[in-house]
Amino acid sequence: MSRSTYEQVHDGEWWLFQEGRSNRRCKIACCDCGLVHVFRIRIRKGRIEMQVNRLPHATGGRRASLAAERRRGS
Repeated sequence: MSRSTYEQVHDGEWWLFQEGRSNRRCKIACCDCGLVHVFRIRIRKGRIEMQVNRLPHATGGRRASLAAERRRGS
């Protein structure tokens, strides 16, 4: 079981940032390659701005978890 949880978003799917835990900041992990980013959203002067940063340590952990899941599945 992974220690971190990620928003599950499928390819091409729109999603809404919910109030509370994920409001204006969430981690997204690719379901294929496990690359993890943190997305931040803010509103400045009536415009929506978004910042995306890669999380190398989280990516390593997520990819290790995906590899273990694949080994168990075979």
